[in-house]
This record gives sequence, structure tokens and C-alpha cells, in this order.
Amino acid sequence: MRLANSLRTRTSRRTLPPVLAVQTLVALALILLQQWTELALLIAVSIPITIALILLVDNRVATSENETSLSELQHTTDKQLAETKNAQQIIQRIDNRARKINPTINNIAGSVGRSAPIIRDIKAQVTAFSTTQFEKGAKHISAAKGRPPLEGHEGHIKLAASKPTIDRAPEHSPNVAMIADPFTAEAFSLEWNTFFPTPTNWRELTHSRRPDFLFVESAWEGNDGAWKYHLTGPTAPRPALIELVEYYKDSGIPTVFWNKEDPPHFEDFIDAAKLFDYVFTTEGELIPEYKSRLGHERVALLPFAAQPKLHNPIRSSISPRQGDIVFGGMYFRDKYPERRHQMDRLLTAAKKLSLDIFSRQSNGDPKYQFPKTFDDHVHSAIEYHRMVTAYKEYKVVINVNSVVNSDTMCARRIFEATACGAAVVTEPTPATKRFFPNSLLTETYDEQDAYLNMRTLLRSDEYRDRLVHKAQRHVWENHTYAHRAREVQAMLEYPFSSRDQSASFIVTSNRPTELRNVLANYARQDVSNKELLYLAHGFTVDEKLLMSLCDELGIDPPTVIHAPNTDPLGKNLNTLCEAASGDCIVRMDDDDYYGEKYAADLLHAMNFSSSPLVGKADSYIYLEELDVTVRTLVGHSNKFTDLIRGATFCGTRDLFNEYRFPEMGKSEDSSFLQRLIKDGIRPYAADRFNFIVKRKANKSSHTWQVNDRTLFHTGVQAFYGWDPKQVSV
Repeated sequence: MRLANSLRTRTSRRTLPPVLAVQTLVALALILLQQWTELALLIAVSIPITIALILLVDNRVATSENETSLSELQHTTDKQLAETKNAQQIIQRIDNRARKINPTINNIAGSVGRSAPIIRDIKAQVTAFSTTQFEKGAKHISAAKGRPPLEGHEGHIKLAASKPTIDRAPEHSPNVAMIADPFTAEAFSLEWNTFFPTPTNWRELTHSRRPDFLFVESAWEGNDGAWKYHLTGPTAPRPALIELVEYYKDSGIPTVFWNKEDPPHFEDFIDAAKLFDYVFTTEGELIPEYKSRLGHERVALLPFAAQPKLHNPIRSSISPRQGDIVFGGMYFRDKYPERRHQMDRLLTAAKKLSLDIFSRQSNGDPKYQFPKTFDDHVHSAIEYHRMVTAYKEYKVVINVNSVVNSDTMCARRIFEATACGAAVVTEPTPATKRFFPNSLLTETYDEQDAYLNMRTLLRSDEYRDRLVHKAQRHVWENHTYAHRAREVQAMLEYPFSSRDQSASFIVTSNRPTELRNVLANYARQDVSNKELLYLAHGFTVDEKLLMSLCDELGIDPPTVIHAPNTDPLGKNLNTLCEAASGDCIVRMDDDDYYGEKYAADLLHAMNFSSSPLVGKADSYIYLEELDVTVRTLVGHSNKFTDLIRGATFCGTRDLFNEYRFPEMGKSEDSSFLQRLIKDGIRPYAADRFNFIVKRKANKSSHTWQVNDRTLFHTGVQAFYGWDPKQVSV
């Protein structure tokens, strides 16, 4: 093993071995030593040369070519060891001679000291040379003690690339010509119908695609490198960009520039920004400066966000998240000192638990390498879509901030990782507090605080899940690229739909005693555009009681439909769906509990999953006879599935109009699901919160009359008693 480790960083060469070069030069130095009379000058000159040669040997021998076989490396190493031993004998003879002239050497110490800058310069050149030679011949390997990346695996976990749940923008979206780097391009391409011109084809594409506006971000590469150096650099903005923007302006097509690199790169892109009609920035405090430099008022804030079609909690497995703590990014040795200090504190704390680092610069420039203390945790860089999967497979994601004083600029990862269901641990900045108020992120202030917070997040799944779910909902409601697209369109006065999805809540009931519960559940729902349709199965609703309860709860009266008790459940559900007017239809049972965010969360799940039917599988059941609440189908959440509870169906009205419930008096829900799955429609099981099935001790009121003991055995105890606040998030 020791030999293998030694050979890992050595290489065989067909050129003259470095040690022989040292022997030759040292021999020449001995001849000069015997002939020169001014020993002081000799020592002052020979010492820096000898040190430089030793540095050269050390760097060249340390260079590796991974493709060299172990036997070839062994042969080369044996030869080099023999040469090194010979060289050591020569050096020993030099050392003996040097001892005889030691007094003279002491007298010229000042000369040697003055040669130190020369030595440092030589060392820098040697290091640069050997690094260049390494990069030419070696395969890319990890910074973690030379560990190569495993195919499809990083750290302890397999990370397949995440893919968007849909690959097109909504209907009636604007056509947008875009110049952007990959992250932004993909995020907005799921909100707009985008195309990506180059300096050579933009005129042709513009004529064929007829864009509604041009959107250009502060791209370093731009459209797969086509616009590299066109927006920033000594020759920027280049003629192709100027011509493109002027053509759009002359054609009456609005032009938009977004500097996502503010504030540190404001000056790098300001000349490009001057070309455009509208300018957006990630740094709110720079808006006055932009207005002054640009000479107009068409400047606004546009922060980062998450793209729900890509950044979401959808997982393929029912098993818990496999990873503990992850960080993906770069280490800056010389820049952003505050960011480096944050990283040192957070990573040192995480290292005591379980940490994986995906370095964007593994084996690259030394000034971007993580300190050696993290070597056992560093892995090769992974491409962006696999990093998104890491956000879904790790429990905790570490965030650091290059800009620490801004209240609008922060890393993309806090939105993206949160949307993917990971708990984000960060040191606070004004921006993190602005975008995630009320401690939705886990904020830490020193290494010990970070350690304790991370330990809590890893050990308490319930605490972490509830915290993340609230933060996730905050992202869906405020910080998606749909929100950002609307902000851009509003600035341009381009029309967009601001109407929230409407929801029709449907309930069929054969228990008039549950009327209050039905109305209370509906009143509780945090959905702005809603209606309730109530089917009384085999009884007549007391109109006076109904109006009194509606007044008490502050809701509009529901649409009431009466049906004879001979009608099967499937027919009743179809009747309700036909009468519904909402974009979506949300089912509720009359005796269960539905929390405030029940429907809102399901509507969000429909959006990010792109599934026409969502609901709950993993959920809670209160067993009144045992006075205990159990959790069933544990792990069957945040995934596509063939099983969701009928009492939690939430789907598009078009789906329920096309797929009617079977009117056969039994198994209506399971038969309905089977037809969908047969036709290739994948139902999605959302989170487990804000819903409790209520099983009364008197089973005569239930269609399904299985006893409580049997149901208890299908799940795990969550808590004692009836306590909705335990599941309300």
C-alpha cells in the first residue's frame, strides 16, 4: 500500500532523469569550487542554484501520469532511488568540503540572504513548469489525495443527473432571444419560449423566431461560449453584440440586460449594460448608481430564485436521504476573505460529523484548493444537474456568501437547495434574512454553533423535515423563476397572467353530523380563489344550520347537491366534478382533518411535478379506539407512485372530466388510479403534513370497517392522542 501511494504521484519519462542532471551540474560546481579563489562569491551563487535544482527534481518527480502501469512505475522508481542514492553520496562529499570553508560561508551570509528573492522566483517558475507538464499528461483526478471520481458515484452516494419535470414553457409565453450561461438559460427556458443566437446566426434566428424581447445576462461564456469576451474584457462590448442590440432597438424589440454578478463585477459589465433599454441587477444598492451612469430610470432589482421544474424534492426512492452534509463550490485562498472564514468555520464543524465536498477546482490552480485538512472529504467536481441531485440526497447543504453586506445578493444555492428539500446552514447576511425571514434557514455564528445546529439537523428527521417544508413553501410562494419572469415582463409592460389557480373543493357525505367539520376544513384552506361543492348523500341539508355555520366561519355558502343513498360513490364524485368550475379539483372526506396549507401545498406539488394528479400516500391516521396517531406508508412521499389516498386527490379539472370514476359501488379510487397508470399518467405523492385520517371507535360510520389493531400494525406510532398541531406545518 505504501508503495502504491508513493507511485501514485510519480511518472516515468524517456528524457534524461532529473537526478542525473543534478549530478552533472553538481560535478561542474565542484570543478568551479576547486578553481575559484573567491569562496564567498562561489557560495552566494551556488546555493540558490542548488536549491532551485532540488526544487526542480522534487516537482518533476512528483508529477504523475495515471496511465503508466504499476510495473513501469516500479522499474522507474527503483532506477530513480539508485540515482538518488548516488546523488546523496556526491552531496555528502560536497557537504564535507563545505564544512572546511564554513567560516567563510558565515561571513557572507548577507550575500546569500540577498539571493532569496532569486530563489523564490526560480521556485515559482519551476512550480509553474511542472504543473503545466502535469496537466498536459495526467488525467483529471480528485483533490482528495488523488482519489479519482467513481463513475456515477460521489462520496457515498449515487447521483444521477436531475432532469426537469417538463421541457417546455407554459402556453402563451413570450418568445425571447437569450444570451446567458447554462444555469440562467435553463431556468428561464421553462418560463419563456427561448432561443439562443450566436454572433454569426442572430439575424437569421431573429427573422425566423420573431422574439418579443431580447434578454442578456452578464455571461462569461454565453450560449456555450459563443459570446465569450463579447460582454466583458478589454475589447468588450464587441461589435457583434453592439450590432445585435442596435438592430433590436431599431426594430422596436425591447432589450434587457441582467447583471447577476453585482456588486463585485459592476465595473466589468457596465459598458455592456449601457447598450440596453432595461437593466436589472442582483444588488439593490447599485440601482441609484446604474441610473446615474446609464442616464435613465429603467433599472430594477432581479434576485436569484429556484426553478420548481428542476429544483424540487422529487426522489426516486422511498429510503431516507443517504447523505449527511454537502458543500459544492470553490475555495478562495486569496480572494473574499470573509467567505473563506465562513467556509473554514462551517466546514470544520461539518468535518466532525460527516461531510462531502465537491470542488469545482480539484487539482486546478493552487489558490483555489481546499486546505489539506479537508483532503479526506474532497471529491472531484460534478456537473450542475448532478449537484441538484445531491441537494435531494443530502440532509444538509452548507452555504457561504462572497458578498456579506448586501441585502439582495446571495448565492443561488440557498433557493435551489431549499427547493430540493435540504436544510441550508449558513452564516447570516442581510440578504439571507431578507429572503428567508423567521429563521427558515439555519443560521450559525461560530464553529461550535454550526456544529450543534448541524448535529441537530442530522439527528432529528422530524425537526428537519418540518423546518425545510416551511422554507420550501416560502420559495414556491415568493422566489421562483416564474416570479422573476413576471417581474421582467412587468417592467417591459408585456402582458402576463397574474391570476392564481382556482380550486374547487368537493365533498360527498352521508353523515349530516360532519357538516361543521366539512365547513371548518374548507374555511381553513389558504387558497385565495376557491369554491366548495357539497353533496348530501341520502339526506337533506338543514339550510338554516348551514347558513349559521357559514356566517360563523366567515365563508360563502357552498354549492349543495342532493343525491339518493342508492347512488354509488363513483357517481357522486362524477356529479361533483361536472359541477366544479375551478382549474383544479381538490377532494376532501367529511370526517378527516385538513390543515391550513393542505390544498396550497398540493397545488404547488402539481406545479413542480407536472403531474395532473397529486395526493398523499405517507400520512397519519388517528385511531380513536386506541387514542393513538400512527404514521402509515412511511417514506412514500415526494415521489411518483401508484398509490395515493382517494381522500387527498388533487388534480386538474380536465383530468377528472376525461377520466371518470367507475360507478360500481366499490374500489372507485384504486380503479381510477389503475386507469391513469395504464395510460402512462404518473400520480405524484406529495408531503405527509396537514392531513389526518380519523378512524372513530364506532366503525359503523365507516365504509371500510377494519379494526384499529390491524391498522396500527400497518404503520408506526407518531404520537398519542388527537393533536392536529403535530402534523400542521
